[in-house]
Amino acid sequence: MSSIDRLIECLGEKEMLPILSPIVNQLLTHQDWRYKYAAIMALSQVGEYIEEVSEVKPIIDMVSPMLGDTNPMIRYAVCHAIG
Repeated sequence: MSSIDRLIECLGEKEMLPILSPIVNQLLTHQDWRYKYAAIMALSQVGEYIEEVSEVKPIIDMVSPMLGDTNPMIRYAVCHAIG
């Protein structure tokens, strides 16, 4: 995930978040767990750059329903993102 960190550091969160959002949303709807895992982990990285709690809440609301996913890797990613 260091590439996401580098992009945000170079371009800024205001520029990167609108670009990443549709990509992450598309990956979250994919049937393959690996795509969802990557999307959730990307959200986790993005969350590190958001300082306002009101901006983090939508991410938590988006991923928290996946705590009940049958795949343990998805549940792990959600716990990582919430942390």
